[in-house]
Amino acid sequence: MLKPLTFDGKAEMDNQHFRLWRLDEIAKVNGTEKELMIVKKRGVLFADYLIDSWGYRVAEDGKVYLESFDQNNPRFLANSLTEFFECMADDPDNVLY
Repeated sequence: MLKPLTFDGKAEMDNQHFRLWRLDEIAKVNGTEKELMIVKKRGVLFADYLIDSWGYRVAEDGKVYLESFDQNNPRFLANSLTEFFECMADDPDNVLY
C-alpha cells in the first residue's frame, strides 16, 4: 500500500509519460468557462499523459476516469485516487492507456 504523500504536482512527465499537475494548473484548467460545464458532469482534470494526449479526471464520487478529449464518455479506471495511484505503482500500463 502506498503511503500518503503531500506534494504539489510535477513540472515534467515521469518515465511513463504521466504528469500529475500542480494545484495552480488544476485550478486554471478546470476554471475555464468551457471546462466548468464538463467538470460538473465528468469531474476535475488533475493529470495528463504525453502532453495532453489524454487526461485523468476524478469525479464527484471519487472515481477516476481516463478522458480522451473526444465526444466519447471517459473510461473508468479506479474507485478512488488512492486505488488509482496504487495501480500506477503496481502496473502503470493498466491505468495509463
